[in-house]
Amino acid sequence: MTEADGSTQPMFPGEARLRNLTYSSPLYVDMIQRRLVAAYPELPADSPEQKWELDGEEEKNKIFIGKVPIMLRSTFCILNGKVAHLPTHMLPQRSFQLHSCLVFLIVY
Repeated sequence: MTEADGSTQPMFPGEARLRNLTYSSPLYVDMIQRRLVAAYPELPADSPEQKWELDGEEEKNKIFIGKVPIMLRSTFCILNGKVAHLPTHMLPQRSFQLHSCLVFLIVY
């Protein structure tokens, strides 16, 4: 979590709930952007006779595409393997049983 002063620290799900935030993680992708140009500009783009030529290629790394909610107790969750050792105020408040798998809900 990044605070207003620029400092960063790990955020627990219970803290996210108390601060009315989504417990999430940024999602980044690495991609290659390829620019294609029509070989026959006079033909429509969807014409079967149209051919495309590579005009350029640019590699882009670590492009931010959004935030993804983190499922509690998943490998990305800070609580993974630590639930029994946390103070109760850091644990999610509501839970339900689903096919012998304990799932926590963060309600905001």
